[in-house]
Amino acid sequence: MKKTTFDKALLGFLALVAILFMGVTFSSCSSDDDEVPVKKKKEVSAIVGTWKQNIAEKVGEENGEVVPEKPGPVYEVYKEDGTYLKTNDLNNKEAKVEEGKFTVKNDSLFVEVQEEKAVRKDAFKFTINENKLSKQQNNEEIATYTRFKVTP
Repeated sequence: MKKTTFDKALLGFLALVAILFMGVTFSSCSSDDDEVPVKKKKEVSAIVGTWKQNIAEKVGEENGEVVPEKPGPVYEVYKEDGTYLKTNDLNNKEAKVEEGKFTVKNDSLFVEVQEEKAVRKDAFKFTINENKLSKQQNNEEIATYTRFKVTP
């Protein structure tokens, strides 16, 4: 008889453990859980990156002779944080031509350049086709660029 009492006690204990396990399992899967906020990825403009200006050789005259002039490279760097840099040498901070901030709305580019005594504001229309950037001002193309680096 002792064996059956022990079996009943063990069966009761196992039933209690099973009930507690089910209670914990179902309460942890409650639909009342707070939703975890999903971070939205900040939309990055296609203009972000480093662009090298496409410059044709200039032809000048010197003493009646045609002399080709090879211009130096010009780079425009648009960073994800909204900063803008125009430079002749990406590795030399002293070679910067201008720097400032930029914003993009649709196909419009707004650049604010800090000059010595004031802030110059420029507005451009732009188009990007694959790795080519075209900037227009007053309905005229003023410069074309080739993507040099995707991320500065």
